[in-house]
Amino acid sequence: MPIRVIFGANHSHLNPDYGEIHLATPLLEGAGQEVICAGSVDVFERSEEHFVSESNGWLVYASSVPVNGPLADCAEDLYHQLFRCLDGSEIVRIWNFVPAINEVVDGLENYRAFCFGRHEAFVAKFGGRAFDSFCAASAVGVNDNQLTVFAMATHRRAHHLENPLQSPAYRYPERYGPRPPSFSRSSYVAGESPALYISGTAAVRGSDSIALGDLAGQLEVTGENLDRIIAESVAALGGDITHVGSAIGRAYVRRPEDASTVMACIREHAWCTADRFNIVHSDICREELLVEIELSWPAALA
Repeated sequence: MPIRVIFGANHSHLNPDYGEIHLATPLLEGAGQEVICAGSVDVFERSEEHFVSESNGWLVYASSVPVNGPLADCAEDLYHQLFRCLDGSEIVRIWNFVPAINEVVDGLENYRAFCFGRHEAFVAKFGGRAFDSFCAASAVGVNDNQLTVFAMATHRRAHHLENPLQSPAYRYPERYGPRPPSFSRSSYVAGESPALYISGTAAVRGSDSIALGDLAGQLEVTGENLDRIIAESVAALGGDITHVGSAIGRAYVRRPEDASTVMACIREHAWCTADRFNIVHSDICREELLVEIELSWPAALA
């Protein structure tokens, strides 16, 4: 039984009996499903709101909880559970789907509240080593009140990289929130069966958003950022990732009418195989950003 992410649900939820993570993010283009872990997957812990599975040395944690109080507290509690469930392994990739991500509640945008709770959980778990533990990640909006988070982890050594074109997110200035985003630009696992995960990537240079209101300009900058972090990652891997083939990709677009333009742009890049790409309608972590793209070369599917 593989672990699959399924887009287009009316309500985000988990189905551990079938290894499914359902997301209330409307599908715009693509097959609508994505396998994140294949092989003989054993779900060894579950509740109404989370499950943990393992296959060939890779673990998947998934949780979907209603936000009934402060989002920062909800995120912190969820991440405490994530770290407990994946204790003893190295986390390589985390996906976060945040309700009303750009809405301001009690003077703080929901994304920034989420970042606050996530950061506090990282520091509580790793202390002064927290910066070394930030892995590839993305955080985008979802069309319901469920905070849904899922992660890949391994018993092997994980490495995390930054993009020279962008400031490390965990060093963003305070104008982006009381706690910085807790992620790296890419994470990889080297060795006989390498894996590479590129974080959600948008039109950001340094820490500034670029090409405001200009979809073509944002796609150009996003593509340049992706090309650079892929090059940095593959160089660190010594070229080991090339035999895995084309990436599995996902694009998040703020405006549904932009989906065909985004897919046409994606097809121009060497890392794209169109039938392995999904485009979904989702708000981005900054209101001015129109598109975000992520890529994965998962060893769990090799």
